[in-house]
Formats: sequence, C-alpha cells, structure tokens
Amino acid sequence: MKLKKANTIKKEDKRARGVKGLMEGIILQSISDLWIAGESDGCRKFFSGEGFRLCAKIAGMNLDDQVKLLNLVNRIVHLRAKRGTIQKEGENKKELFRLKTAGRRHMKLADLSRANSLRGVSSL
Repeated sequence: MKLKKANTIKKEDKRARGVKGLMEGIILQSISDLWIAGESDGCRKFFSGEGFRLCAKIAGMNLDDQVKLLNLVNRIVHLRAKRGTIQKEGENKKELFRLKTAGRRHMKLADLSRANSLRGVSSL
C-alpha cells in the first residue's frame, strides 16, 4: 500500500514539474515574442492581463518576481518603440537621399512630391 502511495506522489510531482515548466516556457516565449512586430501586441496583452498572473502563479513566482519581470517587459517595450522610431527616421533619410539623387530629369512627379513630403515641404 505504501509503495502505491509513493508512486502516486512521484507521478503527481512529475506532472506538477511539467506544468510548472510549461508555464515558465510560455512566459519566456512571450518575452522573446515582444521583439517580433506581429506578436508584440498579443504579448503586451498577455503581460497586462490575467494570463500572465495565472502562469506566474503556477510557475511559482512570488509577487516581487512578477513585478521585476513586468518591469523588464516594460523596458523592452519602450526600447523597441524607441528603436522603431530611430529605424523609421533612418529609412526616411535613406528614401529622401535616394529620391534627391535620382536625377531630376528622370524623376516622376509622384517621386518629387514624396521627396518634398519627407523634407516637410508642402506641395502645390
């Protein structure tokens, strides 16, 4: 009888560790997906909603650990937003350079208005 009880406890312990590992994996994957443009909105919803709290509780995270992790997520979101702004500005500069150096004789009217809008010059 005691042997059966010990085996049952071992099986339950294995299941608990498996579920805990799964929840940790979900949290880690969500952190990783914050850097992917198509996935970041869903990840932010996950971290701001009940999903994260439930996964963190099952994974055995205390409130202090949850706050630290959410602060990390917040920093990633702000860094990604800042990086996206810088990248977009760089792309606009490259586009402006390409349009300016294309040779005005061969430039189409649409390209000229695009170059002017990038420079902030209003079109007539």
